[in-house]
Amino acid sequence: MLGIGTVLSFNRWSSPLFGDKTFFELLDYLTANILLPLGELLISLFAGWLLSRKASLDELAIGEGLAYRIWRVLASFVVPLAVAIVFLNAIGLSKEVERFLTPQQGP
Repeated sequence: MLGIGTVLSFNRWSSPLFGDKTFFELLDYLTANILLPLGELLISLFAGWLLSRKASLDELAIGEGLAYRIWRVLASFVVPLAVAIVFLNAIGLSKEVERFLTPQQGP
């Protein structure tokens, strides 16, 4: 059903339907800027926090040394934070977060 909308957005629906976006541009925006970062955020949270130590060790096959500990820290903390920043930037909330975190100057 969505495929028909994307095809029609190149002829009958070529004028913007949703603000300044055609149906195809809207689906492209949703996919690239919302669904992909959100999926990566959920995958990184799953890998870092829900996946058992045994399962991750078996899957990675790198042993229990320094490389695994580095991967575990990256997967648990760094990657989710980085993906959340990318997601907030993609949906236009990064300026709001920056304004919230920046101390306000007095009059």
